[in-house]
Amino acid sequence: MTEHRLNLTALAASLRGGGHSIFSPSGSPMWLLCSGSLIPNLLMPDTSGIEAAEGTVAHAVAEEWLRSGKKPKHLLGKIECVHDLDPEKFDPDLDDCFKVEITHEMMSYVQEYVDWCSVLPGDHFVETKVYFSEYMPIDEQGGTADHVACWWQHMVITDLKHGKGVPVQAEGNTQGLLYALGFFLLYDWLYNFQTITIRIAQVRLGDFTEWTITREYLLEWAEWARER
Repeated sequence: MTEHRLNLTALAASLRGGGHSIFSPSGSPMWLLCSGSLIPNLLMPDTSGIEAAEGTVAHAVAEEWLRSGKKPKHLLGKIECVHDLDPEKFDPDLDDCFKVEITHEMMSYVQEYVDWCSVLPGDHFVETKVYFSEYMPIDEQGGTADHVACWWQHMVITDLKHGKGVPVQAEGNTQGLLYALGFFLLYDWLYNFQTITIRIAQVRLGDFTEWTITREYLLEWAEWARER
């Protein structure tokens, strides 16, 4: 019998121009609980639709708002064109994008998230790329944390969810745990984190949940994730 082995590093380099993490935080509920689903899922065609495009635009509005500290009123009514996220497939000559209007409704939902983040103390980090590669079998594995507030011995991770189809809770949230792990590896030397709070803002459902864990819990969970 011939034994076949898949080169994960080569696969990672081939996906979306090499900028895509195989072990993505958003996909972690799947690959952490059913390791065998990882490769088949990666090889499936991208089926992202208008809902994902709306989420992309809402995140961009939130990022500008949080970075500037001012409501980006100039964006109201603007129509954003969200193309396939795969740069190798992008064709500027084709009108194949999802057109998403920034409405008052979107802005009001985003404000709820922004307000929830803005009142936090400490240093604020917006759309920060973090890595947890040392716990994964290949390099350059990570994700982008929407908002993180840090002060001495404390970290608060807040993830914006614009979708409303499936409720997402903070407790046990593996995506939030991976963001926390990446941020822990990046900044524990500065803040000496002892408590970590993971928060989910599912704004269109009016659902704001949070879950606080200890330093020890995060590191023990990270070892479990390494084994998976």
